Amino acid sequence: MKNLFEDYTIDEVYAALRQAETGSFDEPWIRTVAKNTPGGSSAFGPVQITKGLMEDYQTRFPSIWDNNKHIANKLKDQADLMLHYGNNPHLPGYDEKWDYGGMGYGFTDAEKEQYRKFTKDIMLNKWENIKNKPYIKQPSGRRIAPTRLNPEADYRKNLLVEDWRGVSRREDPRYYSVVDEYLKSLRRK
Repeated sequence: MKNLFEDYTIDEVYAALRQAETGSFDEPWIRTVAKNTPGGSSAFGPVQITKGLMEDYQTRFPSIWDNNKHIANKLKDQADLMLHYGNNPHLPGYDEKWDYGGMGYGFTDAEKEQYRKFTKDIMLNKWENIKNKPYIKQPSGRRIAPTRLNPEADYRKNLLVEDWRGVSRREDPRYYSVVDEYLKSLRRK
């Protein structure tokens, strides 16, 4: 199994992102509840994959898309319906399953496993593109890597989390804190 940030497996990183995204919900297989997102949001599932991210992978990384075609197509079709009906209960054909907090199509256990595989494949691809980026030491007094003794590993972890989340640690410190605390709880001795 491949390790990310030197210490963690893809399953552990997935679990940390899941905790930050949907860990506070009893049911993680939902559309985001962030109904005031400018332009709407199609984020769905335990790690809140979005239509934009899926389209990016369909275009730029077709092998990842093709290896996950069934679930990728289902998620993308669902995202279209969610974006169309979200916050629009007056539209003909509206169903709350497409709205914010809705469960969408509903997924079998096999499809849930396919979702996990698809999102982990994307995370691993993102890691491959990040892991060798040059470390940029932060100016004195600014710590972006407060959780480890290896600032280079933390720097790259933050790059991956930012790439997945879409905003910086400064813009969403709660999210990064949840990821950090989850991974810290797994720290190997």
